[in-house]
Amino acid sequence: MNYDWIIFLIFIAVVAVIERKNFKREGIAFLRRTDKGIEVLKNFAKKHHKVINLLADFAIVLSIGFLAIKDVKNKRQYVAYVLAFYLFFVQLDMIYQGLNSMFQGITIPYFLIIFSFVMSFLFGVSGYGLSLLISGSVAILLSKLTQHTIANSPLQLVLPISLPESYNLPIFTVPFDKWIISLAVIVVVHELAHAVVALANGIKVKSLGYGLFAIMPVGFAEPDEKQLQKAPRLKKLRVYAAGSFANFLTATLFGVLLFLMMHASSWLNIYSFEGISYSYVFNTSHAYGIIPQNGTITAIDNQTLHNFSQFINYLSSKHPNDTIFLTIDNKTYEVMLTSSPENSSQAFIGIGGVMPLYSLKSMWFYPLVYLADLFKWIFILNLGIGIANLLPLVPFDGGLMVKEYIRKKKMQKIFFGMVLFLLLFSLFGRYVI
Repeated sequence: MNYDWIIFLIFIAVVAVIERKNFKREGIAFLRRTDKGIEVLKNFAKKHHKVINLLADFAIVLSIGFLAIKDVKNKRQYVAYVLAFYLFFVQLDMIYQGLNSMFQGITIPYFLIIFSFVMSFLFGVSGYGLSLLISGSVAILLSKLTQHTIANSPLQLVLPISLPESYNLPIFTVPFDKWIISLAVIVVVHELAHAVVALANGIKVKSLGYGLFAIMPVGFAEPDEKQLQKAPRLKKLRVYAAGSFANFLTATLFGVLLFLMMHASSWLNIYSFEGISYSYVFNTSHAYGIIPQNGTITAIDNQTLHNFSQFINYLSSKHPNDTIFLTIDNKTYEVMLTSSPENSSQAFIGIGGVMPLYSLKSMWFYPLVYLADLFKWIFILNLGIGIANLLPLVPFDGGLMVKEYIRKKKMQKIFFGMVLFLLLFSLFGRYVI
């Protein structure tokens, strides 16, 4: 039984009892506001306002690309060129990988690759996010025409719940403890960035706080909305862009830490190889009905396996219809190899869900493993939510930025209505057409 939810609800109940006089109900939200810490942030912002605004200008261009070229002026113009190189050398591969995950089994339309690259180059992360929604919608339409199954939605709901794969819902499952810690990190850095940049631009921050939206933990920084709306466009853009940029910086930091910890794990040699695990057997293979439906292979032809490469190399030396002996969970089975579905000349056992299985050599290494896994999720979620927050759709920060350039109310309704449709269709379109 997983006790994470129980512990979390008990924690919420204790906080609610202790802070019950300080929480204010706003609809289904319960919020705790405070002005503590604002003076510290104000002094920091005042002391480092030049560096903060330089980074904030970079954040604007990274967020909406050349849309902001008239606002980010003079010496800061180099940021546009840095962005151009970033998009050219990094985003092209990122775009292709994102499309490839959506179009599994379907040829990616060439124009979508070009379109996604151009959108990302011209309009930054916001353009990249919009191109994902358009590509996701096209993938769904093509899947219906070609009767293929789309493996992944371009965007997914990040939730600490696990549902059967047969449901095929757009949910990105995260372990509860990693989810709640990552969410706390995301919210804190995001909202503090908004607050610091607002203060660096002379915009008052009325309060900081935290609370619950239903049972979802939230945090917030509350700039003076009237003062923010009256501020010049450049200052508003700086405030809006700061949150996701802080998430990207956080993702970078934890990505570096994860890289170092993985190398530390390799150097310390903390794992021992246990074998090759598999989760199912293809019913078209000779192995079907001969070997267990799932298990761990520890030897092949009486040769003990020491690593995954040894397993792959040995199989590559065999041919279809050759016979081998597999030791699976301490029992040996005689199996005739079949042809690989990807290459008929290659030998294939007929098992799926294959992956190397490792175990910790000592429980003393568990904290290192736990931290590495936690850092992985903090990296992934900061990056993913940072991108999602820059979608050109109100109330996301990306939408607030784009809104500054679409001044006519009618055009705003049309544009944001189209983006909302693409978002909903890319998430749920497969269920309605």
